[in-house]
Amino acid sequence: MGKPRFPCKNHPEKLSARKCYLCKQYICSDCQIRFAHHFFCGIWCIIKLSISNYLNIFISPFKSKRFNDIILIVTILLIVQIILFLIVHFKINDITAKMDKINSENVIPEFASLDSTQLAFTLDTTFSPVSNFINISGTSFNNSVVGLWHNGKFVQSNIIENGFYKFLPQALFLGKNKFAVWNLIENRASLLDSFTIDYHSYRMAILAKSVYRIVTDSKVLAITFDAGSHAFGADSIINILNSKGIKNTFFLTGHFIKKYPLIIKKLIKNGHELANHTYSHPHLTSLEKNGLQQTLPKVNRWYVYNQLNKTDSILYNNYNIHLKPYWRAPFGELNNEILSWAAEIGYRHIFWSSGCDTWDW
Repeated sequence: MGKPRFPCKNHPEKLSARKCYLCKQYICSDCQIRFAHHFFCGIWCIIKLSISNYLNIFISPFKSKRFNDIILIVTILLIVQIILFLIVHFKINDITAKMDKINSENVIPEFASLDSTQLAFTLDTTFSPVSNFINISGTSFNNSVVGLWHNGKFVQSNIIENGFYKFLPQALFLGKNKFAVWNLIENRASLLDSFTIDYHSYRMAILAKSVYRIVTDSKVLAITFDAGSHAFGADSIINILNSKGIKNTFFLTGHFIKKYPLIIKKLIKNGHELANHTYSHPHLTSLEKNGLQQTLPKVNRWYVYNQLNKTDSILYNNYNIHLKPYWRAPFGELNNEILSWAAEIGYRHIFWSSGCDTWDW
């Protein structure tokens, strides 16, 4: 007696006793495809079987108790990591809330942590919590020379008299400040002491944030002008502002201050606010080249210091007044690193509001 026959899955009018090896449905002789000693109903079943076989070959080595143990350990570590993340997240939120409260009360905390394990008894350091300067002094051999390095950069030397030396107050940068004092005796240098101060300042953190607009209930508008390379229309602008009784902020470059003394005198006389626009209006980032705010190779902390301090010195030497502690980056080129450097010498960046650049240049 032959095997029972059933309608083909694709041709119901034809009966067949043969099944597809994978899907187990009956197929007639017209639908049968022979592959690897088996019959299939189509290419798709062959592909699915091949994929299944390859997966089994790949997974089979992991089907063991050891693999299950590894999965368990990884799961536990993942859970622990999630718990730690939540703890840190809520801790940061708590600190942020406290700092916001301090800010609302107009209290400016400032602190420095001193790595005392690296301090030797010969070094005497004092730190004032109301400024970012540190006094460094100590004792060594008479008639020898001591030098001070700050973050690998030589900053000052001193000749020891009566066994004592004292350096000028040193400004602390945000973050790590590594100081080293070297003694030079008969052309031989020896390390007297070294220490690290991890400096954090809430005041500087605020200064390092660029201002785009001030939130206020008053209906007021702050108009600012950038004076960089030329003075076309400056007299007309000043006359119009004066006729309306409007006081404005002018961001001046050092070049402009030197080149147009009559305009500077007019601005001072009429009570306008004068702020810093760097000395030579240089490019600070790669924004013009690639659209990114990457600090240019030539630009470092000392470069920014010089650009801002030199401009203020020119104004003070010629008119006996200082620029306001605000600055504006040339071409709007700045980033967090540059903002921090400017904040270290007391400057806060004032940007123009989005969509409010007149493009008059």
